[in-house]
Amino acid sequence: MSTLFYFIGFLTGVAIFLYIYSLYHSGKDAIMRKVSGSDSGTGTAGKISVEPGSIEYRSLQSYPRERVCPLCGAILSQYEALYAARLETGNSSKIMIYGCRFCYKPDEDPEEKKKNEF
Repeated sequence: MSTLFYFIGFLTGVAIFLYIYSLYHSGKDAIMRKVSGSDSGTGTAGKISVEPGSIEYRSLQSYPRERVCPLCGAILSQYEALYAARLETGNSSKIMIYGCRFCYKPDEDPEEKKKNEF
């Protein structure tokens, strides 16, 4: 009797394994078709294109949002600023960001009263 239960358990395990294995391969094939572009009919192999009309304005994050330093990822308060400089390059200007007080000036005392704090 126990041999029958072992045999049924073994068959159930094999069936579950084959089902998960087929799901894995069908998902992998679908992703490869999507990346290669065979579903879209454009013929651009290996390139994923984004149509400008498919981006919704409402899906973008609205203001006010959390301020984050782009270099170290520190969350900045309303009164903490980024250190940056304007660079003139030919006929255009660019902004070079040095960082916040945590990554640009790490030796600065955070408890010290700042001029711009109220």
